[in-house]
Amino acid sequence: MGDCSTDVTLNKTMDVVKTCISNYNSETIGGSLLLEVQSCGPSDSDSSIDTTRRSRMLHGGSLVATYLLADVGELDYHSDLNYTPTVAESKDQIKALDTAVLQKLREAIRSEVDCQVCYAVMLEPLTTSSVQGEPSNKKISRLVEGLLPDLLAARIAAVQLEDTIDEDVNVPLFPLDNGTRKFGMIMYNMHRQPQGDLGQIDFMQYGTLVHIERIEMLADGRFMLETRGSSRFRVMETSVLDGYSIGRIQRIDDMPIAEEEAIEARETGSMHLSEENSVAQIEHMSTLRLLEYCLEFVARSRARSVPWLHQRILVTYGEPPRDPALFPYWFAW
Repeated sequence: MGDCSTDVTLNKTMDVVKTCISNYNSETIGGSLLLEVQSCGPSDSDSSIDTTRRSRMLHGGSLVATYLLADVGELDYHSDLNYTPTVAESKDQIKALDTAVLQKLREAIRSEVDCQVCYAVMLEPLTTSSVQGEPSNKKISRLVEGLLPDLLAARIAAVQLEDTIDEDVNVPLFPLDNGTRKFGMIMYNMHRQPQGDLGQIDFMQYGTLVHIERIEMLADGRFMLETRGSSRFRVMETSVLDGYSIGRIQRIDDMPIAEEEAIEARETGSMHLSEENSVAQIEHMSTLRLLEYCLEFVARSRARSVPWLHQRILVTYGEPPRDPALFPYWFAW
């Protein structure tokens, strides 16, 4: 198992496995087993197979005994093993021990095979080097397939769901438990204004689909979520499930820049200088003027020390960007 040291994740996983196995490596735990090793490796002759047999007496059940044999270098990759309890009555005891060891191994390696980006079990893990296009790490993949098949199946299903989450599916509209780590963030409909075909509902018809990047538990028991916006959406239908709102949404992509510039030119060109309605003036402002208007508002709010512009927010998300494409996302936080 020395080749595991070149892979950080695999090396840490094997350390965890070794620690877990050591807890069961005792003559007082489980019955003893006679392990017969049959090595079936290729011989010097291409037309024959070299077959050798040897045996060892080990304790701790079949899983522990197999690991110990491999750890001391006596279990070739192409070998077969036969397990024979030295006491026939201990067969059930060894089977129960193997079940307990397997469960402990699953629990022990769980955190080591989690992706540090999405915090879900690894799917098609890669070991990167100085070149691109690396193949999937087969050792870690097989380890996950063998020890965590249920979690892997759920992970694959979640990825398949993510591919269609922006289509015609239901998503939670508030940040509650959901396997895809996605939810819709929408504004509260304070004045109960009609929202298209939805009528008078508690929230606005348009929102932003966000993905939970990080979760931090605060000292008072609250949780702080760090999310990343992925796309805008329109709520087509809405209902209530387990006390919170869900909705069938439709993804809305940004219009092409050329089309947006043409619309802006028409709107700003039709503005009347005598117009006193502030809302109408904002609607006819150019993108650059809107950015300046919002930056002035942020500066005035900081001067008044408003609660939503706390220093912790600025430390987390930085100063307001001067890029018109980035500022709306910063301002939304």
